[in-house]
Amino acid sequence: MGNWPSILVVDDEINNVKSLSRLLTLNNLSAITTTSGLGALDIIRDKKVDLILMDIMMPQLDGHQTCRLISEIVPHTPIIMMTALLDDAAMSNSFDSDAVDFIRKPINELELLTRIRNMLQIKSAEKKIRDFNDEIIDDLQTAAGVQSFLLPDWLIVDNNFTISSIYEAAQMVSGDLYDVIKLNDNETVVYVGDISGHGVQSALLMSAVEAVIKMIVKSQKQKISPQNILDQLNSMVGANLFHDKYMTLLIGVINSKSGTYEYFNAGHPPIIEVNKYTKKAKVIEDTGSIPIGWVSEIDYNSFEVNTIKLDQDCIYILYTDGLFECQNETGTMLGLDGLVSLIEGIPDSINEINLPYIIKKALIEHNYIINTDDLTVLTLMRNPKPALLDRHVFQLSAILKNVADIGSQCEELVLKSYDCAQLAAKVELIVNEFLNNVILHGIDNDGHLRPKIYIELITAKDIQIKIWDKGRHWNLPDFVTEPQDLFAEVDVNQESGRGINIIKTLTSKFEATHYQGLNEAQFTITV
Repeated sequence: MGNWPSILVVDDEINNVKSLSRLLTLNNLSAITTTSGLGALDIIRDKKVDLILMDIMMPQLDGHQTCRLISEIVPHTPIIMMTALLDDAAMSNSFDSDAVDFIRKPINELELLTRIRNMLQIKSAEKKIRDFNDEIIDDLQTAAGVQSFLLPDWLIVDNNFTISSIYEAAQMVSGDLYDVIKLNDNETVVYVGDISGHGVQSALLMSAVEAVIKMIVKSQKQKISPQNILDQLNSMVGANLFHDKYMTLLIGVINSKSGTYEYFNAGHPPIIEVNKYTKKAKVIEDTGSIPIGWVSEIDYNSFEVNTIKLDQDCIYILYTDGLFECQNETGTMLGLDGLVSLIEGIPDSINEINLPYIIKKALIEHNYIINTDDLTVLTLMRNPKPALLDRHVFQLSAILKNVADIGSQCEELVLKSYDCAQLAAKVELIVNEFLNNVILHGIDNDGHLRPKIYIELITAKDIQIKIWDKGRHWNLPDFVTEPQDLFAEVDVNQESGRGINIIKTLTSKFEATHYQGLNEAQFTITV
């Protein structure tokens, strides 16, 4: 009997319970019995049951009530309802209670055994499907982790430019790709691509193509050319990998000395330029060619190379078509013109770091559905010359022990710039306290992945501090208005204590904003 399927019989008539138990045992089925709904709940919490035979008319908990409660505890256990009621309402109520089958009393033994065996076979098949689906989900999660590993950090800041990005898959893994490959102190390759379709097949191609591009770039490191990258890439993967697929690609080289981005557009959406201060946006018209994989023998021409002079007041957006081909609830597509209008109408203050996330937030607020296609948005901005802006950017893994070092570095920079120990100590306190709160309340550390937090310190007429993280949005406490309240007893159950209020008293401006997937905090200290 140890390997027999276990059947729970629930009926308040003891004679029914005995006869059903005898029938099940004679047919190699293990019977577990109870005469009440409450008893059934106790049994399923304690024992594994393969199927349940449930009487409807019972005291205290009737069959329908018991069925609903059991479905919450063991949702995949099939329940066959038994009743002497002849009306269709009883049948309807049974199915509404999550029962999977219905049989009328007096019980026909052959019919009951047939239904039980059918249900057990269906349950077994469904379990195999669920297990297979779970394995697929596990594999997709692993693949998504590998994809994330292949991509650059979401924020890259160096002396010459800042690049921020958002990368989201429609089906856990994505056919979009982008990368930032530094060649030397002067040149950096930046590209965004989109393999047709989405899902596992496109994701596998994405990984292969990204590896090939890195190999090509490395081989051309001494004399890089967007056109030559396209020619080699198309000949290597166009015929070999893209049998029924193709890829659009916008790839180019940032030249820090000339302040230019020289690029080639193979069937990809055009770059959008946005003035950081006025939010005026425009599509940059370019010369383009066909996507990779359409014609494997094609030679891309040098006259199709485009060059942008990077305006230091402007942010340049590279993206995939998931950004503007999204539709709203009425089925209307946003389109490129709509995207430009949406960007110009953003009410929030934009910068080169938060813009991808603000755009996503605006799309959601305007009821556009953005999860039906892969989505990649990359923003590029040329940094001001150090002589014009004393700017320092730090990054740290979200571990509490790293905070003190960042605070000390900020303190030293402020002391060097203003020769004021009190001001420097104030900055250290603000940075340390806020970072501690971010890590404690906003970051999920799973022991393997350590999310990055970025800090920008600008020492100018006034001191400006900005902090970005991609953790949870956590609520700041209500700010106190009286200084003595800072030292009142702190509720240990609050999400943060006196430190946030102390920051408020030390700054002339303190704003914390949550965008879609990005938290941004800004502090200003009047000098």
